[in-house]
Amino acid sequence: MEKEVRRQKKINLAAAVAEGESIAEWARENGVPVRTAQRWAQDRYVRREVEACRRRALNQAVGRLTGMAMNS
Repeated sequence: MEKEVRRQKKINLAAAVAEGESIAEWARENGVPVRTAQRWAQDRYVRREVEACRRRALNQAVGRLTGMAMNS
């Protein structure tokens, strides 16, 4: 159970970092020691998740802009 909770927190951290939230702020809000959150943020899995979140956001933005341009 603990492993699943930690995995979910890492995913939440990745989403927050992708959105520009500071690691320290996220750690305080989620009851995780700042140094632990900083270590998690360096994890290869978390970095991949940050990049995936950013790609999804970029793809959504491009899709919206394309849709708006087509309807103009």
